[in-house]
Amino acid sequence: MRRVAHWLDEAFRIPGTRFRVGLQPIIGMVPVVGDLLGLALSGFPIQQAIVLGAPRLVVVRMIGVVLLNFLIGLLPGAGDIADAVFKANTRNLRLLETYLASLSSPPQAAPPHRRAGSWLVWVLTVMLGITLLAWLLSLWLT
Repeated sequence: MRRVAHWLDEAFRIPGTRFRVGLQPIIGMVPVVGDLLGLALSGFPIQQAIVLGAPRLVVVRMIGVVLLNFLIGLLPGAGDIADAVFKANTRNLRLLETYLASLSSPPQAAPPHRRAGSWLVWVLTVMLGITLLAWLLSLWLT
């Protein structure tokens, strides 16, 4: 997962700066198809999180990060720059690493409203996904 995040978000240093970009903003320059390919590649870390047994809240947050990155990436020009800055795959790697690190630490009591918050994030992610699918369908039909 670290390699995937590196190649998609930070593989190349921009000469004369300390800023790094990966393949995702580069392939995102191809309208819609590049963004869909980037979305598909960003699904690998999510799939790995599920295989590793990450809790639903972590997986939903990772999906939310990827969907937000996809929607931002759809903006012509500015979306590609935002993709380079947002670094969704690196964010998702950090989310998963934080969860995995918590497995080695002693268990802590869950916050009292944690369950309600996870459902809210899940509902918002599903609503965002439905909106995205409806928008893509309307583009395809016109």
